[in-house]
Amino acid sequence: KQDCGVAFVPEGNYTSHWSIQKKSRVLAVALWLLPRKPVDSKYTSHRGIFTQLNTGLAHSLTVEKNFQPGYRVLLGKPESLKIYDEQGGQVKPGERRQIVSPGMFLVAESGQFGLRFFGPGWSAPTVTLFLDKQGNTWLQVKTSRQGIKLNELEKATFCGLCLEAKPAEKPYPCFGLIPEIVRIDPGEENWQVTVRFSGKDSLALDLPVSQPVYYTVGKRKITPNLLYLKDF
Repeated sequence: KQDCGVAFVPEGNYTSHWSIQKKSRVLAVALWLLPRKPVDSKYTSHRGIFTQLNTGLAHSLTVEKNFQPGYRVLLGKPESLKIYDEQGGQVKPGERRQIVSPGMFLVAESGQFGLRFFGPGWSAPTVTLFLDKQGNTWLQVKTSRQGIKLNELEKATFCGLCLEAKPAEKPYPCFGLIPEIVRIDPGEENWQVTVRFSGKDSLALDLPVSQPVYYTVGKRKITPNLLYLKDF
């Protein structure tokens, strides 16, 4: 056995994280809450604007106008890596950022990995490969803001990844390790994601996105962020 680790860091104020693992196969998703219309970003206190009660959840709502859900991924030093895109071409990181495919095959000292990023929309996430000033290799992943409406203020969206690992001594490149998305099914308050790995094994993950409700006014459900922001 060989210990290995890669840092997958969700961008911004993600509200929840869901994952499932079966041996060397992982399916993981981070969820964000976004405003459905512009919100004044000065509202950063945890206390409600009107009540001043400690009930607001401003930190759970990502209000930046140009924010795109995604990940930052630290892969390590380039001399210990080999990176291949889905078409089988080798990609070498450099100081200039370059766009790579959302599915890729990685070979490192600790193992070999099939990796794919995905989002809720029809378009694939944008994945950028680059070196930082310290010479470390990074991936930056950004996906769309498409999501599920929760109420007049909030919508939920996500970015996910699926990964399969094998020992480094096995023959490579093995592009059959790159997982495939079978389906992404949106519901009223959840998604279900199904991914196929090598050997036709699959993993499915439910992504509940419903918010806690403090009380209702008619059919209007008052969530913490609705209670917090005075304009709603």
